[in-house]
Amino acid sequence: MEDIKTLQYMLCPLGELHEGEQLNFVCVETTCKDFGLICPVCRTQKHQKHRVLPLKIFLQEVAANIGGRQIGNSVENLVQMVDGVHQKMLFNLKDIVLKMAQQIKLLEESINSSHKNTRQQLFLDQNHFLNIPMILQTIINNQHKNIESLKQDIKKIIDNTSSLGKLELSYKPQKVYESYNKLANEFQNQMNQLLQSFKSQIGKMNKPFEKIFIQANVQPQYFFSQMMKSPDIAVTDKTAIQNMNQNYDNRFALIEPQIIENSKILLKVSNIQNFVGLGVCLKNVLASKNYKFDYNNVGHGSYLISSNGYSWSHLKKEDNIQAKSFKFVKDDIIQIELNYEAKNVTFTNKKKDEKHVLALEIPPDDEIYFCVNLCSQKDQVEILQDDG
Repeated sequence: MEDIKTLQYMLCPLGELHEGEQLNFVCVETTCKDFGLICPVCRTQKHQKHRVLPLKIFLQEVAANIGGRQIGNSVENLVQMVDGVHQKMLFNLKDIVLKMAQQIKLLEESINSSHKNTRQQLFLDQNHFLNIPMILQTIINNQHKNIESLKQDIKKIIDNTSSLGKLELSYKPQKVYESYNKLANEFQNQMNQLLQSFKSQIGKMNKPFEKIFIQANVQPQYFFSQMMKSPDIAVTDKTAIQNMNQNYDNRFALIEPQIIENSKILLKVSNIQNFVGLGVCLKNVLASKNYKFDYNNVGHGSYLISSNGYSWSHLKKEDNIQAKSFKFVKDDIIQIELNYEAKNVTFTNKKKDEKHVLALEIPPDDEIYFCVNLCSQKDQVEILQDDG
């Protein structure tokens, strides 16, 4: 590339010793927070142990790497292959669903058959019981013409009596019903367990697909939800402000999108009048409570730390309403990091390097979101961009 020879360098914008220095080097150390275009002073101050290339060499190597490749055709072929794999996965999914439907159909037939047999058993037992007086009368009146018919009637009587202790008729239709009802209850319990297991397995199968976005470095763009919040909290995309003093009600504002993988967020405490809570929450639990802060018992739907140094736990009594966390004040920046594998959420004060960890549990039938809890008028929290 001949144009590289006449490249015009721009000047470093950092000032002081950097003033007038040309941006003619590139730090290619991707683990470096300031990787990219740098000047000689930048190189000396922050990048001595990093891999650094002159800008022209960097551009020449990249151009050589690209040259000769049929990028367009290659990508088109790969896209077609990706489409083929996609169709194959969908076909396999539909095939599995069809086979599952066939098994469910067999189960449905068994349920219907057991219902039919139970009904028949009730009527059959009733008929046998009603015939007992007639058989007794026939025996007493010596109406049997041969021994075999007499033996058969005696066996019928025995079949309908209990031989334990005093001889009595064993006709108890209520027991037939109770047995059938017990079977139905056990079936329902097994179906509930199957559903929970199915949800869990689907969740595990879904995670690798979700990770594709993470591998592509698509960072979530967090914003305060206009729908999932208390009515007295005013929100813009990046700011939430409490407009009224509250006791328990109208305290929460949720942050979208839903957390579906290990994630973190930076929140700046722009103003504190009394109490600000930061953390994660279970959407369905909070929605069922109309976003009320029902903190006196576990099960309230949130995992928080608050500005007064307390922790609040949906899961554990020993972590709920406990002075275990660190205090934070106006202008502090708090990082909240959720770890699915470790089943915990870590809070870090970025200005003071203070940390607190809460154990958490995410039910398969709920969704988890970052959230804020604002108690007093003018309490305010801002979402910051986390650059890693």
